[in-house]
Amino acid sequence: MVGSNVWLAILAGYLNAFSTVALLFERSAHMSGRATDLGRGFMAFFVLTDAAERTRLFEEAVIILIITASFLAGAILGAKLMRTIGLGKTIMMIGVFIGVSSIMVLIGLPSGVINVFSLERSLWAILLCIPMGIQNAATSVTSMGRSTHVTGTLTDLGISIAEGTYKKTIHLSCRWGGFVGGSGIGLGIFLAVPSLSTQLLILALCALLTGAFFAHPAVRRKLGTVLQFQEPLATAI
Repeated sequence: MVGSNVWLAILAGYLNAFSTVALLFERSAHMSGRATDLGRGFMAFFVLTDAAERTRLFEEAVIILIITASFLAGAILGAKLMRTIGLGKTIMMIGVFIGVSSIMVLIGLPSGVINVFSLERSLWAILLCIPMGIQNAATSVTSMGRSTHVTGTLTDLGISIAEGTYKKTIHLSCRWGGFVGGSGIGLGIFLAVPSLSTQLLILALCALLTGAFFAHPAVRRKLGTVLQFQEPLATAI
C-alpha cells in the first residue's frame, strides 16, 4: 500500500507543480490556500479604492472559484466512479482528463495569463483541477487516505508521531515525500521538455498505466484486501 500511495502522491505533485508554472498558474491541489485567496478577492471588491488592484484581485477570485468548483466536481465524480468502476479504472479516467489537456495544448488552446481572468484560463482550471479532485476522492474512500491533501497528511503525521505509531509515521512521511518529489519531477520536466503538450502526455500515460496496473484482476483483488475497499463487480475483466 505504501508504494501505491507514494506513487499516486508523486503524480499529484507533478500535476500540482505543472499547473502552478504553466497554463493555469495556480496550484490545482491547494484548496486551503485557494479559500483564503477567494475571500481576499471578493472582499477587495468592496474595500479597495484602487480600481486596478480591486479588479485584479476580483478577477483572480473568479478563477479561484472555478478552480474550487472544478475540484469539487472532480471529487464527486471520483466517488461515483469508485462505486461503479473501481480504483484502477478511476485512475485511468484521470489519465483521460490529462490527455484531453495535452490535446487541447496541441490544437492551440492558449495559455492563461497569471492574475488575469480569461475564458482560456477558466478552461484550464476545469481541465487541470477535475482530475486532482478525482484522485483525492478515489484514494480517500480507501485506507490510502488523501493523496493530494498535504495539510491533512502533515496533521496525521504529527498525530502518529505523538502516538508513537511508527509504521504509520513512515507511511505518511513517504506519502509527503512523494508529493514533494513529484513536484520536483514536474518542474524538472517543465524545464527539460519544451513542449507543454508532451509534459502533459507524460503524466497522462503514467496515470493510464497506473490505472491499468491497478485494474488487473490479481492486483485488484490484492488491493481490495490491503486498502479495505470492496471493488465493484462491474470492474471484473
